[in-house]
Amino acid sequence: MSYLSYKTPPTGFNYTSTGESQYQVHGLALCRGDYSNASFFGKNDIQNMFYAWSNQNASDPSSFNAKARKLLRELAKQASESPKMYKSGRQRIGEGRTIYGLARYNVFNA
Repeated sequence: MSYLSYKTPPTGFNYTSTGESQYQVHGLALCRGDYSNASFFGKNDIQNMFYAWSNQNASDPSSFNAKARKLLRELAKQASESPKMYKSGRQRIGEGRTIYGLARYNVFNA
């Protein structure tokens, strides 16, 4: 495993294998400031979540939800194409109103 962390590039992601046949070992590294050395292969991360909200209600919840979904879909697409596999962004939704989003892409979720 030290080989895997040593070979992980600045993008913070690496997947490699070593050995042959029944002696082959696979490794996956995702280096970000919000992770420990805990195993994350094939697991959904539900501990590193946070929510931010406003005390104000959306005047048009259907429109707000559609814009939030659109933002998150776009961020997910960008995250899947990013070497660091995450993307953050914001979308203005009206006069002085902005929504924020963050997406992380993990191709190895089972």
